[in-house]
Amino acid sequence: MLYWIADDSAFSSLRTLKNDDIHLFGGIVIDDINLSLLRFKIDEVKNKYSLGYSIPIKWNITVVKEYCKKMGLENELEILRKHSNDIRKEIIESADDINYKIIIAAVEIMKENDKSVRELQSEIKRYVFGYGLNQFGFEVSISHKPAIVILDWPEGEDPKPFNEEYAAAYFGGKSTSGKFEYKCGALQKLKFFDSPLFAKTLNTSALQFTDIIIGATKDYLLSKFKPKKKNHFKDEVFMLFKHKFRSYPNFEDRGLYIPNTSRNLKSHIFPNLYLSADDDDILLDF
Repeated sequence: MLYWIADDSAFSSLRTLKNDDIHLFGGIVIDDINLSLLRFKIDEVKNKYSLGYSIPIKWNITVVKEYCKKMGLENELEILRKHSNDIRKEIIESADDINYKIIIAAVEIMKENDKSVRELQSEIKRYVFGYGLNQFGFEVSISHKPAIVILDWPEGEDPKPFNEEYAAAYFGGKSTSGKFEYKCGALQKLKFFDSPLFAKTLNTSALQFTDIIIGATKDYLLSKFKPKKKNHFKDEVFMLFKHKFRSYPNFEDRGLYIPNTSRNLKSHIFPNLYLSADDDDILLDF
């Protein structure tokens, strides 16, 4: 069995924007055996720092500290205050010998005002999820293994955009709108499970690992737009797993997929990549 364990993130590329215009979706591709090894590696790091296995580790360590405060875990809170950078870094380092790949899609939404972006959050999530799902489909077609997609339970308690997009890709091999064709083919024919599964990051170690991956990737992309936001620790963590992107070192449009319609984003991240005038990606009709 092959899993794509994925989550989303977003940021604003311009100081003048109140809402995020860059959206990411993705995570790790891993099989059963290596997933068990990953859980063991994460628990080893937690145990080294005397953290309980139930203590979640996320990229945004503030969320974890708030969790510890709520649960009255004063000792764990103090450990996180002192060692949060070391813990996150060592979790990535400990998994380096595990066989996993990273697939993340990123899109840029260009709008004249913040209101339109805010109103279309569900549609944006549907598109960026679909782009990543298509790349995972290619990986599944090569592996010839059955596949399951596991997603973090969405903010706003609304899984509808993901369920609808997945169903359209599963049965028809097209996006919900019908304008984007899944080049990997219909997911049903690739032996995908018939629906995505959802879990809570706070309770799932593999999703915590994904949270670190996509959080560090988001901050790496952000630094390309806002150099003053550049942070040595964040860059260091990204470089620790960069080679795990699908098709690395040529991971453009495979491991880190950015459609040609997001030209500004793509030129910032891959400045030396040639962008053709003809674009066969679906235009985001927002």
